[in-house]
Amino acid sequence: MSFAENFRDELSYQQISLKEFSAKTGISENTLKKYRPGCETLPSIDIAQKIASALNVSLDYLATGKNSESEILSPEIFEIAKKMRNLDDSEIEAIGKIIDALLKKNK
Repeated sequence: MSFAENFRDELSYQQISLKEFSAKTGISENTLKKYRPGCETLPSIDIAQKIASALNVSLDYLATGKNSESEILSPEIFEIAKKMRNLDDSEIEAIGKIIDALLKKNK
């Protein structure tokens, strides 16, 4: 998939509107619209990195739809990891404790 498709899909996945994303990044809505499907414009590396950082994804992921995590992890585990990006630290800690308990149970 293209940068535009990955950008659109990630905004949708994280349930962030273009207006909200613009406010979060300081990148104008008109500029962001240039990077959506159907447009031929690609962002500069600086803006692409700013977009990736604000979405908490790698630049590689935005550019290709893949990153090192998705190549190492099974698709199921990678999807769980993507969902966890939206959790706060205490929720992630709780999930870690559940995993530890399951691992002890299965020893």
